[in-house]
Amino acid sequence: PVYTNFSALPVQGDARGIIQDYQLEFRRYLHNFFAPLAYLIIGASLLVIVGFPTLFYANLVKPLNVLLQGVKQLNAGHIDLDLPVQYPDEIGFLTHSFNALTIQLGALIEDLEMRVAERTQALSESEFRMRQITSAMRQAVWLRDIHTLEVLYVNPAYEEITGQTRESLIADPVSLADRELIGGIQAIT
Repeated sequence: PVYTNFSALPVQGDARGIIQDYQLEFRRYLHNFFAPLAYLIIGASLLVIVGFPTLFYANLVKPLNVLLQGVKQLNAGHIDLDLPVQYPDEIGFLTHSFNALTIQLGALIEDLEMRVAERTQALSESEFRMRQITSAMRQAVWLRDIHTLEVLYVNPAYEEITGQTRESLIADPVSLADRELIGGIQAIT
């Protein structure tokens, strides 16, 4: 007689006979069919939970933080910035535009400082020439702010003509000579 091993078959046997276990066979079939799908769902879930935040941080949050730090430094007065463009996307375009803006701003500030220095020098030279001319004049000349009426300059001839010191006119801008001048102006108008 030949003996056959039936232990690997989905069958059960006892004294009543051998019965095939269809439920066990169906469960094994379902397990073999759905196991890869379950692994795929678990893997995709891990990708969504871990991968996407990492991707968003690297491609969105980090470049925006670099750009934000650059804006804060520019607001603090540091105009010599050159932020790295990490990716050639919309945020990279903004970063590149920001770098171009800081270069233009630096050039404009440098030009403005140069123009202010030139005009300050020209004003100083003009004031020096005005003081030379008015010091040599025999007429009383004073210069005042039209809005505040503050006396800014009085030439030496003022003391000779009025008998008052220049300091007294600066301390009391509405002096005798001014009152006469203001009275004459009021009489004309």
